[in-house]
Formats: sequence, structure tokens, C-alpha cells
Amino acid sequence: MTRSVCARRGFTLVELLVVITIIGILIALLLPAVQAAREAARRITCTNNLKQLALAMHNYHTANQMFPINYGGNQQYDNTATGHSWFTGLLPYIEQQALFDKINFQQPLSDANNTAVAATPIKALLCPTDSTRKGTMTGRANVGGEWGINNYKAVAGGNWNWGDHVGITQPSSKWNNDANGLDRGNGLA
Repeated sequence: MTRSVCARRGFTLVELLVVITIIGILIALLLPAVQAAREAARRITCTNNLKQLALAMHNYHTANQMFPINYGGNQQYDNTATGHSWFTGLLPYIEQQALFDKINFQQPLSDANNTAVAATPIKALLCPTDSTRKGTMTGRANVGGEWGINNYKAVAGGNWNWGDHVGITQPSSKWNNDANGLDRGNGLA
């Protein structure tokens, strides 16, 4: 009886390199699709944040018969300021009641509790598509330190009177006929 001898043959170096190259090309083709899917998910999160903020504003309106407003307080633009952003009114409506409870509205920004709240990044106020913002920034305009930031803005209102519009007032705010739109805007600011 004769035995046939089967020679086992392995991959040559060239064949191995071709397979690795094909796999690399496939990965390179799939990577943009994966990145696009991630960006779509980030956009959906950002859209959901906007919906949650809109819902919070309407809940605030139901409870207070007005939308939240910026308030300039003592109109100081440093850490002695007693004003607050429209976001502070929304905190209880975006599941941040504990943070809202820490605010001492009778004290300026320099109060330790107020500084701690102002430095807290809130995930619902950040759009994940903005890769430049990490939730905090240092050196706010007139005040040093680190502060929480957001990606969402609102309309200041119709009483923002600068330039040719100085002296024009609108009786549609908490401060009727007040032209100081910076500190007492009749919109959301």
C-alpha cells in the first residue's frame, strides 16, 4: 500500500500582509460610519436637553405665572453681585433641587455656597456635540475662579435699549417700563 503524503502549507508572508491590509481598509471604511453614529447620538442628547429645558420653562411658568428671568440684583458685575441667571429658577425643574437649595439669594456671589453652586457643571446644560466645553471655565469676565458653563441661551427681551433705542420701554416685564435690559430683561435673557 502506498501512502499519499499531504504537504501542509501555511500562509506566506505576502498572503498575511494582504489579509492585514484588507482588514485595515475595512476598518478605515467603517470608522467614519461609527463616528457618524456617535455624533448622531450626541445630537439626540443635545435635542433632548433642549426639550427638557423647554419643559422646565413651561413648568416654571405654570408655577410662577411668568418665565424665568435674569436679575441683576445690585448691578455689580464682580463677585459682590447679588443677581442671578434665569437658569437658577429652572434648577428645581431639571432635577437640581438640591443645588437650588444651596443658593443664598440674600448673599452675593462671593458667598461660599453661591460660589460652589456657580462652579458646578450641570450635564443638562451642556450639549455633547460641543467638544470645546468641558462643563467649567476659568476667569469669568469680571471674576476669577472656575465656573460652570452652559451651551444654551435665551432671548433677553424687548427692553434691551442701547444705541438708537435708548429710552424705548415696554410694559411687559416684572419691571414695567424699565429700559435696563442687561439687569432686568423682560425676556428670558
